[in-house]
Amino acid sequence: MYIHELQNWPRFHWNQGDLMAVLASVRHRQGQLIGHMEALGFNLRQEAILQTLTGDVLKSSEIEGERLDAGQVRSSIARRLGLDIGALKPADRIGRAIADMALARSENSPQRFYSLSTQIRQERKDYYEILERTQKGTMDITPWMGWFLECLGRAIDSAQSALGSVLAKARFWERARTVALNDRQRLVLNRLLDGFEGTLTTSKYAKLAKCSQDTALRDILPLVESGLLVRNPEGGRSTSYAVAPEPDAP
Repeated sequence: MYIHELQNWPRFHWNQGDLMAVLASVRHRQGQLIGHMEALGFNLRQEAILQTLTGDVLKSSEIEGERLDAGQVRSSIARRLGLDIGALKPADRIGRAIADMALARSENSPQRFYSLSTQIRQERKDYYEILERTQKGTMDITPWMGWFLECLGRAIDSAQSALGSVLAKARFWERARTVALNDRQRLVLNRLLDGFEGTLTTSKYAKLAKCSQDTALRDILPLVESGLLVRNPEGGRSTSYAVAPEPDAP
């Protein structure tokens, strides 16, 4: 029997004492993250928001079994600050939208710097298990609320880690400030900094920048000479490149 078939539906109840500790911990971490983000400059804050929204759209789609192109999603959000997700299944989409609305209200902010959908995707098996148990349980939703709060806490912790990548990207462009770059080089460097899968080769560069491999090599060499890229140990046809580590990094 499902809970909506019970006589006392929908009179939910929960044990506040069992939830207070995890709720206090999540609220503390939530406040820390918002404080860190508010301390950033406008451009970095917008980059963090863009990163969060991109992850949210991608992982919301993956939860429903769809896979979208990360680059297209990111550029679409950057242009319009939104994406049509009407193809998702209504029930789960509405449920997560309500959760997002409640979280935004609790933070008194229209901006979110963490992605609950990304975290749920990472914990998809547990997510559906707790939903199944809750749907076939009683009106006591303490276990569901406890799981949700812990998942939210892990999403906030992940966002703190993501903040590090935003700051690293900002430091990279500060290093590149004195280097003359063409549009192709900027395009490819941005793709690398945004989490390019695999290693960069001249053929991948040529495909990304829509140029010949000879032009790609001519673009890459000055990036290596200026210290923005490093050549990986493999040589010959396997030659590949990566973003150079920061000067003070080990």
